[in-house]
Amino acid sequence: MSRLSCWAAQGATLATPPRVDAGNGVLVGEPLELGHDATRNSDAFAGQTDGDPDAKEDEVVLPAMGSVKPMKGEGLMHCHPKGSGAATSGAHSGGRRSKRSTSIGDRGEEFARDHLRKILSPEEAETIKWRADKGEMPGWDIDYRSGGQLFAVAVKSTVGPSFLSIELTANEWRAAQRLGANYRLALVADVASTSPRIGCLDDPFKRVTAGAASVEPVAFKFELRNAES
Repeated sequence: MSRLSCWAAQGATLATPPRVDAGNGVLVGEPLELGHDATRNSDAFAGQTDGDPDAKEDEVVLPAMGSVKPMKGEGLMHCHPKGSGAATSGAHSGGRRSKRSTSIGDRGEEFARDHLRKILSPEEAETIKWRADKGEMPGWDIDYRSGGQLFAVAVKSTVGPSFLSIELTANEWRAAQRLGANYRLALVADVASTSPRIGCLDDPFKRVTAGAASVEPVAFKFELRNAES
């Protein structure tokens, strides 16, 4: 598991990175009007119960889809000055894989899929595949094809208003490296409300190599092996 954080130069204005055409009419830094890997690491505010004092930690009440109106989101991920040490402060640990985080992740992915159906051409919309819903783990949640190319979307959702950082599985990070500009992070904030906000970060790997973001391991897999005979 790795954590992706957005960086800004010390003393610089924390603004959206310059918009660059990444193909298919989508701009890097431009919020994408769309709406996790199957681990569903989506609940950025552990223990939050959305104002219901009787709600259990693993319960979240989601409004009916018919009552929800997703909105275009701006500034859904905070940038931190380089060297501030703030990138991980207050960020979620990634250790919770509860029923709550699963339902939140599913809802965010549903927003993303439904809105892709609206903004893509009929031909492109026909190619949309919700991989995570089928239990598939290619390193993203949703994909579609345009101009003969595969475009992959990893959806990250939170009940909160924004993200301090985003956790990516090793599989997701490898896919981001391989697909480059064809790999996108769809960020869904306020996902349990009737007005969730949705934005997009294109090409996270390029952002890291350009120094506009950082990635660091936050979990390791430990296994015992049989001693050699």
